[in-house]
Amino acid sequence: MNFIMYYAKKISGHFRFGRKDEGLRIISQFWKGNVGKVKGLKGFLLMSDPHTSEIATNITVWENKQYMDKYYSGDVSYSAILHKIQLMIDGELKRHEYSVLDYKFS
Repeated sequence: MNFIMYYAKKISGHFRFGRKDEGLRIISQFWKGNVGKVKGLKGFLLMSDPHTSEIATNITVWENKQYMDKYYSGDVSYSAILHKIQLMIDGELKRHEYSVLDYKFS
């Protein structure tokens, strides 16, 4: 079976007490505004850990690694949002990259 390869970046963090709802709203609005406008961005998934209420994870899916790397390394609007969110986070954000073999949302 041949798979179409996409790429994903997962970013997780632990919000400071009382900051998660505001932070998730900012992240959601940011990515909703970028899907369909940023070259190579296929979509995003924003999740909250049901067992540890202040931990959240955002996953973006990209057409290829080059688009993903270019966006995360040089987009001014992303850098501004990242700075704003980091002020709401305890500790460092955790980042991981993945190859996506297949996905479908309906």
